[in-house]
Amino acid sequence: MERGNCGPEVHDRLDASFGLLAHAHRRSVLYALREDGPKTRDELADELVATGVADDRDRTVASLFHTHLPKLDDAGVVEYDRDDGVVSLAPDVERLEPYLDIAAHHEADGYEWISNGENWSAGIGREVQ
Repeated sequence: MERGNCGPEVHDRLDASFGLLAHAHRRSVLYALREDGPKTRDELADELVATGVADDRDRTVASLFHTHLPKLDDAGVVEYDRDDGVVSLAPDVERLEPYLDIAAHHEADGYEWISNGENWSAGIGREVQ
């Protein structure tokens, strides 16, 4: 695969996009909002715990409130009303869709990343050594 010679704005956009998707809590919030529409912060915390993404509800509510939802809101991919706790997707989430689709596919199908020492590949049901 040949790499293109793109400018710093492309690198910055990719870094920002991957940074937003780097944490399972933020990806799971986006999955839930895509699937079910607007939810409250508490509903999102319940879903993260129910799906095994998080294990402690109170800590999850706190991390959503203080870290994850503000970060997604600041990036313009969700609209987050801190007063009533309602979260919904914002139009700018479209820039994340290709990466979010790939992440969702891999997380839903149980892919594990395998390294042969030089390259990484996705394998299903294999143990990483």
